[in-house]
Amino acid sequence: MKKKLLFYSLLLLAGQFPVPVVAAVRGVDAVSAHVSADENALPRQSAEAVARLQKKLAALPVMKGLISDRTGFDWLLTPEKSGAGIYRTPDGKGIVVANAMVSRTFRLFPNLATVDFTNRMLGESLLRAVSAEGCLWIDGKAWKLGGLSGQLERGYLRNDWLDAMQPLPESFVVEDFSVKEVEPSLRWARTRWALNDRDATGRELVFVLRGRGATENVRVHLHFAVYDQVPVIRKWMEVENGSGRRLTLDILLPNLHVESDYACSGTFTERETDITEK
Repeated sequence: MKKKLLFYSLLLLAGQFPVPVVAAVRGVDAVSAHVSADENALPRQSAEAVARLQKKLAALPVMKGLISDRTGFDWLLTPEKSGAGIYRTPDGKGIVVANAMVSRTFRLFPNLATVDFTNRMLGESLLRAVSAEGCLWIDGKAWKLGGLSGQLERGYLRNDWLDAMQPLPESFVVEDFSVKEVEPSLRWARTRWALNDRDATGRELVFVLRGRGATENVRVHLHFAVYDQVPVIRKWMEVENGSGRRLTLDILLPNLHVESDYACSGTFTERETDITEK
């Protein structure tokens, strides 16, 4: 039976640092995919996939202003000033998921990777190093979800390094994406008083990544939703098995490493800082 697995995570920017949350699983039908079966070579996007991504990128608007521009209002007092949007980067090689308070930038070539994550309320980037978007263990073997390697210094990231970076070995490759309005994840049964009686609104970006070799018929959908009026970017994934055979999904992890000085009196060292490992 073909299955689809859903994994949820949430990043809420409350001040200066993100807070991860995880949840759920369910099963549905899937479709097949095809990627080069040469597992010894680095994964590559097909010419057809590159053309499709470039065409869809060209249809997106370019974000007005700078990502580093600080939020010019108090979002708790006037949240209606912050609307969610999906944009292309000025160089045409990436996508920005943003509202007035938070943004996340993705590079699409030569593979999917987060290359910026900015708290716009402070005008500060939270990202220092590029990695994969997550990791799947399928039949006992680890597969990365996108990602790039070759960053010269992992203490900071420069945009001019990105063109020289390469896909990670044994990784899924992004070959498509879509943009749509945020939809309710569940039917909210309002049995008690609540000030808000509306469902959340915003924009959702869905990347499609395809496996290769032993996982050539496995497809991963990575969802990113950015919401109107709140500093939230939500992430979840769907895993589709279109191979026609049973696969064992041992572990499914987001690639997240968070450090903050919240619990260590302002001294920011690894020994004294709370750490959530990948």
